[in-house]
Amino acid sequence: MNNTELMLLNIGISKHNGDWNWQDVESPFIRIFYAVEGTAQIIFQEHAYTVEPGNMYLIPPFTKHSYNCDGYYSHIYIHLYEKPSSQTGLFDLYDFPVDIKCSDLNKKIIQRLLDINPGCRLSGYDPKFYDNQSTLLKNIAQRTHIANHILFESRGILLQLLAAFISKATKKNEYADIRVTKALSYIRRNIDSSITINQLSCVCNLSDDHFIRLFKKETGLTPVTYIIKKKIEKAQLLLTISEIPIKDVALKLNFENISYFNKLFKSHTGMTPTQYINKNNLRQHCMPHAFENIALNNR
Repeated sequence: MNNTELMLLNIGISKHNGDWNWQDVESPFIRIFYAVEGTAQIIFQEHAYTVEPGNMYLIPPFTKHSYNCDGYYSHIYIHLYEKPSSQTGLFDLYDFPVDIKCSDLNKKIIQRLLDINPGCRLSGYDPKFYDNQSTLLKNIAQRTHIANHILFESRGILLQLLAAFISKATKKNEYADIRVTKALSYIRRNIDSSITINQLSCVCNLSDDHFIRLFKKETGLTPVTYIIKKKIEKAQLLLTISEIPIKDVALKLNFENISYFNKLFKSHTGMTPTQYINKNNLRQHCMPHAFENIALNNR
């Protein structure tokens, strides 16, 4: 967690009159909302959260969710990106609360984040117009021209806002056997490779059967299910921030059978890789690979 690298993508104030009603939104970046006025709903993990003024709301990356609003509602939206690395990610470490009370201090630093990043506002609020490859590339390209002191201050504010959620979060491996933590770290470092149960059990100095039982007890998933989940999340990221052909994405993640990759991708996302690209308007009007270089070279 000490090596977490965060990048601000968007921040702005949006006002709605019964038109914040987007369904099945899913992005490779983190969303934070600070509710200002009115009410709305965020549907997340089969639960509808009533958005209340004065609260902050957090949506993790690669998490399908929906919005519902039938009257006046306004909020400050913050989109941020956690760069991939060989370290365990924030959302691998913690189960975050969806909503928390926003302190007076955090209200002030949110306003400060707005003030020092005037060029980060969205031009429209429909996710299909901004949650796509060309817009992500544009956002990252713009950030490369921001003065360093603004980048550092913005990153500090983002960390402080996430710290408010972390203070209410549950650490996923708080009571976990250290051997499972080692296995999770190994999976993250080697997600592009073929990872076997035997490799993981050797890392943990356990028999294969003992390791499988321990891993499922601590994570709720079998090792194979967890590895596939993380590989598909990486595939979603690659399809979003690069022009790598689907076949090469599958091979990069060590899926030699493309049909099997397509089947797993659809099982986890509800659509094939091609449908995923088309739905999100990916690979149209792409800018140079600034975003890809920053994101992928920091694995």
